[in-house]
Amino acid sequence: MVGKIKECYYNNRIFFEIIPKSVYFVFYLNYHSKFLSYIKNRYKAFVVENLSLSRVSYYNVVLNEKISICEECKDKEILVIPNFEFIKICFSLDKKLFCFFCYKNKYLFDSVLRVIYSIVLSKHRGFLLHSAGIIEKNGCLFYVGPTNSGKSTLAKNFSPKYILSDELCPVVVNKNNQVLCWKSPFYSEVKVEYGFINFLKLKKIYFLLGFSENKKILKLDKKEAFLLLLKNIFWIPKNQKLTQNVLTTAYKVIKYSTQNKLFLEVL
Repeated sequence: MVGKIKECYYNNRIFFEIIPKSVYFVFYLNYHSKFLSYIKNRYKAFVVENLSLSRVSYYNVVLNEKISICEECKDKEILVIPNFEFIKICFSLDKKLFCFFCYKNKYLFDSVLRVIYSIVLSKHRGFLLHSAGIIEKNGCLFYVGPTNSGKSTLAKNFSPKYILSDELCPVVVNKNNQVLCWKSPFYSEVKVEYGFINFLKLKKIYFLLGFSENKKILKLDKKEAFLLLLKNIFWIPKNQKLTQNVLTTAYKVIKYSTQNKLFLEVL
């Protein structure tokens, strides 16, 4: 089945970089050419024209209208978005395969991409974090917080070339337990200037809780910081093993960050 789908969609194949220089999606899509052009343009900093699949780690992502009878994938995730039809996703991490169905709508496609991106990150000791990411001296500062906590307001004070995102930042922990991040492919209210996509080391984390007239900085202990971090992870899969991966990674992020201190900042 998978081989036939891949062959059928070969001309509508898109290579998409998800973890710099190491992990990619290979999308097989049967959307019309205008929508394919939109996808390539929207994510152009992350689309690779030519990729030698024999030399990299990659996941096949297939648009499959008959996902309900898919026999290739053993895991199921269903995302419901208000005012839209269901987005359906099934996957097999052993086979490095995702099947999904959604209509040709940029918001739906972006939502699908965020979910499967998060699932693969969880496999590779990472996650998407609700955060404004700011580049500072070849490293990065995270200002973590939910909607309306001030992420975009803060990011507007910086030049686009110093912004990773004002909404969702990708994070991974490498084999040396260093926390690495990079510019996000997803929508950002504040303009992001893309160029060469590479890793940056995380230097500090600040947790934003909202606004007040007086600025306060309170030091957190590890447990408080860990719980706040979990609340701001975009997507935690239902798969038990992947969930454990996310929890372990979140703990390692907190442990790593305590070397440079953790802060709770109320603006």
